[in-house]
Amino acid sequence: MISNKVKFSYILIIFIYIFNIIFNIYKYEYKYKTDSKYKKYQVIIVEKQKEEDNKITYIAKLNNDKVILNIYTKNKYDSKKDFSENKIEEVKSYKYGDRLKINGKIIIPELLGNIGEFDYKKYLNSKEIVCAVNAYSVNYVDNVGNSFIKKIFALRRYIELKIDKNLESKEANLLKGMLYGDTKELDYDIKHNFQNIGISHITAVSGANLTIFLVVFTFVLNKTKINNYIYVFIQLFLISIFCLICGFELSVLRAGIMMFILSICKLKNIKISIEKALILTLFIMLFFNPYRIFNIGMILSFLATTSIAMFYPKIYNFLESKIYWNIKNKLLRKLLLKSSLIFSVTLSANILILPVVINTFNKFSFIFIISNLFISTLSSFINLLGIIVTVFPLIPILNTYIFFILNILLKLLIKISYILNKVNLNLSLRNIPFYIIFVYYLYFILTYLKYNSKTLNSQNRLNIIKLRKSIFYLFIILICIWSIYMRLFDNYIYYFNVGQGEMCLVKKDNTVIMIDSGSITNDTSYIFDLFAKKTGIDKIDILVISHFHTDHINGIKDIIEKYKVEYIMYSYPYDFSNEEYLNFLSYISESDAKCIVVKSGDRINIGKVYINVIFPDIEYITVGNNMDENENANSLVLNIKVNNKNYLFLGDSVKESEENILQNLYKANELNAQNIKIAHHGSKTSTSELFIAALKPKYAIISAKKKAYNHPSDEVLNLLNKYRTKTYITEKVGGIKFWII
Repeated sequence: MISNKVKFSYILIIFIYIFNIIFNIYKYEYKYKTDSKYKKYQVIIVEKQKEEDNKITYIAKLNNDKVILNIYTKNKYDSKKDFSENKIEEVKSYKYGDRLKINGKIIIPELLGNIGEFDYKKYLNSKEIVCAVNAYSVNYVDNVGNSFIKKIFALRRYIELKIDKNLESKEANLLKGMLYGDTKELDYDIKHNFQNIGISHITAVSGANLTIFLVVFTFVLNKTKINNYIYVFIQLFLISIFCLICGFELSVLRAGIMMFILSICKLKNIKISIEKALILTLFIMLFFNPYRIFNIGMILSFLATTSIAMFYPKIYNFLESKIYWNIKNKLLRKLLLKSSLIFSVTLSANILILPVVINTFNKFSFIFIISNLFISTLSSFINLLGIIVTVFPLIPILNTYIFFILNILLKLLIKISYILNKVNLNLSLRNIPFYIIFVYYLYFILTYLKYNSKTLNSQNRLNIIKLRKSIFYLFIILICIWSIYMRLFDNYIYYFNVGQGEMCLVKKDNTVIMIDSGSITNDTSYIFDLFAKKTGIDKIDILVISHFHTDHINGIKDIIEKYKVEYIMYSYPYDFSNEEYLNFLSYISESDAKCIVVKSGDRINIGKVYINVIFPDIEYITVGNNMDENENANSLVLNIKVNNKNYLFLGDSVKESEENILQNLYKANELNAQNIKIAHHGSKTSTSELFIAALKPKYAIISAKKKAYNHPSDEVLNLLNKYRTKTYITEKVGGIKFWII
């Protein structure tokens, strides 16, 4: 029977927890808004993040809330306000506790709403950062930093200088990443190789680093006779120091809290399982910031630890028994047992994180177990030596000797990663649907219950075995159905939200057509990279260029370089001296893509997609003396027919060209467009009433960002509303997907 006092305690804890969630929602969602103009703020520096050509980035505090502070040394609006060399050096030297007066703008990261998009705002919130602040003017006031934390940063700086002094640049930056997660200057190729072979976790500081750190100090403490309470207090102090040095990375914080819980329970003779300690740790971490649930690092850390706790003992015991009974040679047996321990930890850790890894990174490395067998032991040894040589004062000759060994081991680690990456056994995968992931986890939960539940009687155990078998067959059936569906029925037209610009994609079976890729506000190639990873697109059959303006073409160079493009379709520009056109000619000359120059009346069939070129005609039209307007007026207009439905793409065509477009559509008997990509981002210079009245489209899509050029115009929106056309504006609804049925 639970007493009233205990009941009250539970209710109070729940109430405080709910109140804290509400407070955090207010803090991260409503407390700060994007500024429309520059304002004066006071911020306090926490630590430097990175230096770039035109800006220096810090973590700072504004009103006691953490922010990303971007100090721009070059003013994009007025070059006379660029920072002097002395000022740049001053800004680079800011340190913890420095209070600054700035003239800046609060920026809240916004989602574009495209498939595969990374939610940068939630990522920042998961790290207690409320917003970004962009500053073009900054002045030092004084230093108000906490003296204890200053000493921690001084210790970290001492470690950095010691590493930089004794190791070459690549190896030094790798060791910093391995010891305390500082990967700001880690070589790109090393990062890339580590990601490809599934060992990037060795530079994502985690519980393993903390364990090695504590093992070193525990070895020293065990030589002294101190009581258990002081021992736990020292352990807590060391955990706090390590977390501060690592910048409170969530995986380290998880390990630290969990170790503290286990130490307290051991001290008080309270029995607690690893699973319960994990749940309590999660409860504590989410209490202080519920947005941590969106941090992929924390999710992987908890899942990996849970997975090891659930499956490692059974896997290792199985392998141990096989090795013990079948290997007679003692040296070989010892080697295999050590290898089986690493194999068991690696395999068990990946059981629960596998679906999350696939849906996050959209790749699976077939050599991750092999790479971890070699590298886990090596990295543990490097971490151990790294902690000893950087934290403890050693006699010079011993210090030099250990750094010499570290240099060799780090070079060996880099070389192994390079060789394994050359094998290139990565499988690119699209996102797995939720229902398949649910069945996957259900199967392994039943597997755990089958082997670990001591309360099950024989009948219940038999029922679990039968259910587990059925779940396995269901999993295989769902995978097959999903694979068939993706291959035969995953057909769509996707209108991306790229801000002020345009990019569209048509996918029918294995045929992929892209129309434009440009924006003056966003990086369209990056947007498409994320989309392609999630949807499994790795080639483009036809890349269409509607006309040669920056907001339609400036992402195309990267697209051509990154993806296999079979054909590039365009019409000649109005002005052959157009700078964008000349740039285009220079980079397609290095591409394997074949060029197709088209005009009205041309028809291209590819797979089950039929493209009818509606405009421009052989005779280009002129609407004035402005070359940009004439380029718009002669945009390439396509009617794409899929499954007997017409989808019209108008580029930036204007009212003066719409009469010709209508005549050509009439000749082609294609006046019944289901979807129209409205011309020129909904500008009032396009989309006449005659045009909409003739076509009577069911859906209209407008790609625009209001702040850029005040598009779309109210005139166009009212016209579409008059003819009861359902209108989608990418700025408001994000990326738009129309299924092709």
